[in-house]
Amino acid sequence: WIGECERALYTFVQCKEPIERNVFLFPPFCKQERNEKDDVDEIREFSKFIERSLLKTFSLYSYIIVVGFIYRIAGLWQNSSFWIDEASSAGFARAILQHGIPVLATGYFPDNYLLHLYLMAASMKIFGLNEFAARFPSVIFGTLTILMVYFLAKKISNKEVGLLASLFMAFSVWEITMSR
Repeated sequence: WIGECERALYTFVQCKEPIERNVFLFPPFCKQERNEKDDVDEIREFSKFIERSLLKTFSLYSYIIVVGFIYRIAGLWQNSSFWIDEASSAGFARAILQHGIPVLATGYFPDNYLLHLYLMAASMKIFGLNEFAARFPSVIFGTLTILMVYFLAKKISNKEVGLLASLFMAFSVWEITMSR
């Protein structure tokens, strides 16, 4: 892919048929004179190459996101035992559905993870009072984490590192477990 990109950029900037292979070290020489029609054709070819490259990247990234989502949601409705923190969060979400605020009968009010509780309550309102509904917001945010890792790694390094980092995040057993 890098060779293709190098050749396209080289051809676009310099000439139609480059003689030298190493673009960055040696100045290229053209076999023929350039004219305006050749420039327009080269610009079109280069833009088509960029479109194909972006489409490949988008397709690969979409595949990573979809497969990551499937790994997180697969079997979610069959896993019926709550962990202790999930049980308390589900109790608070149920209180939101009943009273509008996350207050238990004892009067305890959690003040540190309200967004999570309200999203869990919304999910329970849509899907019913079950384990799937309680865990579904975590699946969504776990899948969005793949997207955030891509953009962070892309900003720090480059697009290829972003794709690789998102691939690791999508298939990380620990991340999948915590996203459920």
